[in-house]
Amino acid sequence: MLFFAARVIREPAMQNPTLVVLTDRNDLDDQLFRQFQRCADILGQTSIQAADRAHLRELLNRASGGVIFTTLQKFAPLEPSPRPSPSGRGSEQYRGGFDFSGLKAEARELRAKQTDAESLLWELLRDRKLAGAKFRRQHQFGEYITDFFCNDAKLVVECDGAPHATPERRKIDQKRDAYSSRKG
Repeated sequence: MLFFAARVIREPAMQNPTLVVLTDRNDLDDQLFRQFQRCADILGQTSIQAADRAHLRELLNRASGGVIFTTLQKFAPLEPSPRPSPSGRGSEQYRGGFDFSGLKAEARELRAKQTDAESLLWELLRDRKLAGAKFRRQHQFGEYITDFFCNDAKLVVECDGAPHATPERRKIDQKRDAYSSRKG
């Protein structure tokens, strides 16, 4: 992740991006932050760890540049949404132009059994809350089901936590990531 971040930061087309490394656990956030701190010379800049929600907002209120570490909990809404998660939507929904036979039931099951991290992230993405972008939850992308998909930005967001830690699952995730990269 460190080398990828360094490559993104140094890419002229990115025009000095601000990278936000978002984790679902404090220990992982601390571990990654320390690693990035030790390798500041590779990045060409010093990483910052958000202490709390107010500090995170202050750090994000910049034109561009930097690597900021935080946890999902700092993005949590102060109060829960009064609206329930969408359910029972019709078949007219956009599915990326892919045949979704066989995966529709699995996607529904994944929606029903989402992790705490996925629930929290969904609260932040749903109803066009993030930059007005329309995200779909547990969306089929080819032969894979992505956690979140934004068609307008051609963006896939994956919350790979403990269920993805097995060697078998890592192989599947690597194939999924390679497929997503090929599709742009």
